[in-house]
Amino acid sequence: MSKRSLKLIILFIFLTLVVLGSVLFYQKATNEQNLRGTYTFAAARQNIKSIAKIVFKTPQFGNVTIYRKDSAWHFKEAGDYFINTDMLRIFYAIVSKSVIVSVTPVTTDILKENNLLSAEESKDGEGEGTEIAVYDNEGKLLNAIIINKGSDNNDYAVSRKKGSMYMYVIRRVGYFSGAPSAWIPYPLLSVQQQYLKSVSLRDKLYTAEELKHFNNEAEKVNKIVETAAFVDYQGIVKKDDFFASLPKLAQPREIRFNMIGGFVYIFRIYKLDESYWLRVELANDAVAHAGVPPFVNEYQKYFSDWVFELFDENGEIFYEN
Repeated sequence: MSKRSLKLIILFIFLTLVVLGSVLFYQKATNEQNLRGTYTFAAARQNIKSIAKIVFKTPQFGNVTIYRKDSAWHFKEAGDYFINTDMLRIFYAIVSKSVIVSVTPVTTDILKENNLLSAEESKDGEGEGTEIAVYDNEGKLLNAIIINKGSDNNDYAVSRKKGSMYMYVIRRVGYFSGAPSAWIPYPLLSVQQQYLKSVSLRDKLYTAEELKHFNNEAEKVNKIVETAAFVDYQGIVKKDDFFASLPKLAQPREIRFNMIGGFVYIFRIYKLDESYWLRVELANDAVAHAGVPPFVNEYQKYFSDWVFELFDENGEIFYEN
C-alpha cells in the first residue's frame, strides 16, 4: 500500500469520526431539548420497585445515604439506623410526579449562578446544588439530578442532569431535604404519662398516685416523666462502637417506666465527658397483658443495636435528678 493510499484511509477515518461525533452530539442535544413534558426522574420512575439506594450530596450537610435492606430503609451516616418514612414517601411522590416544563441551554457561569454545579464541578464550593443519585438493587445508577431551591410553595425548582449543559424548570417538586435531621425519625419514643403506673429510680418505686403530691422529690421525678413524653436526640451510634469507647468504670443511671398493662421502658443514661447518651430496652412484667410480649419483641429492634445522644438539657434531667 502506497503512502498516498494510507494517508487517504487515515483522512477518511478521521472525517468519519468527526461526522459521527457531530451526529451524536446533535442527537444528544436534540434529545435534551425534547425533554419538556417528561418525568424528571424518568429511569427511577420506570424502575420504582427496584430502587434500593438514594444518595443526597449537599453543600451544607455533606452526604446522606439511605438504603433498603430486608424490606426496611436505613440511614448509613447515622449508624445505619432506620429512616424517617414520611420523608421517604415525599421523595417517592417526587419521583412519581415531578415533570420537566422547560429546557434551556446554559453555560457553566449560569449553572454556577443558579447553584446547579455538582460537588466535583464546584472546586471552591460555590454554585453547588443538591445532587440526588438514585440506584437500583443491583447498584445501577438510574438518575443523577441536581436541584436548587424551589419556589416558595415548593411546586417549581431549577435542575439539571449531572453532566448536562441544559437547565430545566421542573414542576411538582414538593418538599424534600437532603439535611440529615430530615431523614432521622423523631421523636425517638414517647412515654405517655396517662398510661404510667409507676417509675423506678435509685431503687425506689414512685407510683403515679404518689407523683401527684407536691413535694421536692415528686417534682424531680415528674420532671423526668415530662421529659420522657417526647424523647429527642441529636445523634446515633452503633452500640458496639459506643461501648468500645466508654470507660469501664462508667455506670449508667437506670430509670424504669412501668406502664399500665405490664409494658416497661428501661432507660440507661451514660455520661461521657460532657455528653449524655441513652440506651433503651423494652420489657414486660410477669403479669403483662397477652399482647405485650409480642409488641416488645417486634419493637425492640428499633433500640437494641444503638445508643442515642441526648440534648444536654434532657440528658441532665434524666441523669442528675
